[in-house]
Amino acid sequence: MKEIEKHQPWPVPKEATIIDGSHEPPVHAGPNLIGGILRRWYIVLLIFILICGMGAPAVWFLIKPKYQAVAAIRVAPIINPILFSDSDSERVLPMYEAYVNTQVDLITSEPVLQRAADTLGDRNLLLFEKTDPFTRKTEKLSPLVALKEAIRDEAIQVGTERRSELVKITVQSPSGEEAQLIANSIQDAFLAWEHDKRSDDDVRFTLLEDKERTLKTQVENQRQLIHNKSTEYGATDMTSRYEFMLQRVADLQAQLTQVETARLALEIEFQVLQNSKDPNTVVEGLAERRQAFINSDPTLQSLTDRVASLEEQLVISQQTLSETNPQLRQQQEILDAFKQRVKDRRIELEISFNENIARERTTSQADRRIELQAKLEQITLQESILQKRKEEADAETIEVGKKHLEIQEKQEELAMTKELLNTVQREIQKFLMESNRPARITKVPGAASIEMPDKKMKLLAAVFFAGLAGGIFMAFLRTKADHRLHTPEDIIRRIGVPVLGTMVSPSRHNRKQLPQIVANDYQTIRANLGLRSGGQIPHKLVVTSPGPQEGKTTFAINLATSIARAGRKVLLVDGDMRKPDIAHIMQISDGKWNLADVLLGLCDFQNAVHKLAQRNFDVLAMNGRNASHAIEVLANPQVSDCIQSVSRDYDHVVIDSPPVLTAPDAILWSRMADAVVLCSLAGRTTSPDLKEAVERLEQADVKVLGNVLSNVDADHNYYRYNYEYNTNGSKQKSNGKSSKKTRLLLAMQQENNKGALDGANKESI
Repeated sequence: MKEIEKHQPWPVPKEATIIDGSHEPPVHAGPNLIGGILRRWYIVLLIFILICGMGAPAVWFLIKPKYQAVAAIRVAPIINPILFSDSDSERVLPMYEAYVNTQVDLITSEPVLQRAADTLGDRNLLLFEKTDPFTRKTEKLSPLVALKEAIRDEAIQVGTERRSELVKITVQSPSGEEAQLIANSIQDAFLAWEHDKRSDDDVRFTLLEDKERTLKTQVENQRQLIHNKSTEYGATDMTSRYEFMLQRVADLQAQLTQVETARLALEIEFQVLQNSKDPNTVVEGLAERRQAFINSDPTLQSLTDRVASLEEQLVISQQTLSETNPQLRQQQEILDAFKQRVKDRRIELEISFNENIARERTTSQADRRIELQAKLEQITLQESILQKRKEEADAETIEVGKKHLEIQEKQEELAMTKELLNTVQREIQKFLMESNRPARITKVPGAASIEMPDKKMKLLAAVFFAGLAGGIFMAFLRTKADHRLHTPEDIIRRIGVPVLGTMVSPSRHNRKQLPQIVANDYQTIRANLGLRSGGQIPHKLVVTSPGPQEGKTTFAINLATSIARAGRKVLLVDGDMRKPDIAHIMQISDGKWNLADVLLGLCDFQNAVHKLAQRNFDVLAMNGRNASHAIEVLANPQVSDCIQSVSRDYDHVVIDSPPVLTAPDAILWSRMADAVVLCSLAGRTTSPDLKEAVERLEQADVKVLGNVLSNVDADHNYYRYNYEYNTNGSKQKSNGKSSKKTRLLLAMQQENNKGALDGANKESI
């Protein structure tokens, strides 16, 4: 490598700006849509030219003049004092607007259109011809279908005119005579259909009168039938009688239940006496008899069921009501009262049973059987009499219920018949009143055709706006689909990583001014690195990028050169063992030893390092011989100690590592260094790649100082105007020559070089 050109270090600005971002980027941060659309102005222009180029001629040559004819029908309101009070006698009938809208629908109904089609069928009208826009073939349509399609396409419109009594039929056609003819035909067809409808009303009136007579006869017959059915009981409403008989049946059933219970008790007692041989055994099984006697009591059974029901209700209330609710306390009191009644009833039954037992003990067994036999016969007779009365009462109740239902059904039929009769009578009265009124629908003569205003200019304006909107929309879609980073603001908004500086795009600047611009860019980056690291640049700094061809090697070389010219001793390490480029870019001859040999302990550091002619700048390069064993070399625990030992003799160590997303080498190098700087190329690096690279470094607990964006436009550069001013702050004109102070930090002094930028930015280009 030839000697690097001596260069006086630039003074570090007292204040340097860092575009900082939040540690956690926005979740839904997207591209800068407005900026993206402006960058893709050519898409907007192309789409605008295409749409306007096709749409404007089509509008100008295909839009033909049209004529419009209007025919009107008057729908008059009805003024009828019979239907209104004095205060309303001057008003039109209610629902007049609905009636007019109904007539509008009737005009476009199929019966009316069929009449108009029959009138126009023998004429050769343009309306009946349909031309295919692609094949240009003409098809003949039937008149009815043509009228329906014209209404669908709004070539024929029927509507009301505001603040008037007119319904207008508007027809648009390329021929004024044809438009007038179609409008008059539809008008005449509707009036003819309306006249025929009046004849149908006469037939309807006759049918209504016949129906009225039939319904009157039916009402009389139904009334007579209801009268005959209600004569037996003297009233048509038998609800109270039916309820009384139901209560009587219930009372007889209760008495029958009591008698059956008494008979059952006597039968049990009699059976016990029959099976007993010893007179003294009447008292045996006393507990069972007592229990059976008590449980067979109907009153006790009813009270027990009531207690069970109240307990269930209390449990439900306790689940839904609070403990202080008065209703809950009331239910508890009622339950306690019923429990007390059950207890009292049991005591009464036990006393009664004990009295019976006492009598049994004083009476002989034979006498007791005779007595029980007589009681059984008596209670059996009583049971049979009650059963017979209950059956008779049931039969009478059922008969009364049937009569009651029949009368109710006939009354409902009579009410429905009366309602239908009232409806028929109202329709008859309405028809009689309508027949005395003048015609509501009349013809308004004189349908004239006029030429419609030309819409070409409006359509041309619409085409121009559509072209502009289409171009903007296509540019918007392209911007939405573009994940590449173009400006520092994109990195802040999408990733949330601080931007340490930018490097301008070589293709967008004058080559004579470019060295000074690049020098200012690296001066800013060097100052911002110090600000991000507590006032000074980190001792060991790793330079990497998300992917290949993003300018990291060029940045590492220029950064190391810039730091060295600031008076610091710098070591530049080519840590990309898989694709080493520093030796090639800086034209360092391949030596016997390289970085891998130093890390593996095969040679001393002094034998492998390249000391440049520039003071304080050394390079530890790679020759690519150990590319396949890169990960094994870096994973060796002694590598970190080796780098630490080597870096003691230098103020700063800059390590150029492989891309983060290409190989794990960058993570291993970053763990050995103090901080990491990410490089990205505007228009190439995508936000998902940069975001993933940052996440991988953060997961490895690596300090990421920020990002450097290269190949940016001058509008997005940090100091986009500084290169136009001299060191005294006064503006100077460029004389076409650049001094040594404005040369690139990395100057490749070759006779055949096209410029300093070609060598310095070889990787980024």
